[in-house]
Amino acid sequence: MSAIGSSAQASLPVKLVGNTVHTEVVVDGSSGLEIVNLTDAVGMGQPPTGGAATGFGGTAPHGPGSPLPWLALIGAGAVAMVAGGRWLRRKGLRAV
Repeated sequence: MSAIGSSAQASLPVKLVGNTVHTEVVVDGSSGLEIVNLTDAVGMGQPPTGGAATGFGGTAPHGPGSPLPWLALIGAGAVAMVAGGRWLRRKGLRAV
């Protein structure tokens, strides 16, 4: 593996073996560019597909909540309106 930067270069012989997953990382070390060979997985039946499912953390949108609290609030409001209308009618007052 070879890496070439604007002012430095590095190379590292990398031996890749079947049924392994490697990650090659190029970092700017104290003595210039360095290549780090990381073995991620060995002996897997098949290589992984896609990236890691990490999600969006705390900024992820939440799914819709239960509608029961809203339905209870709407039902309580409807009951209060009907009861208020009957109370006004018994007192002889009319709603404006």
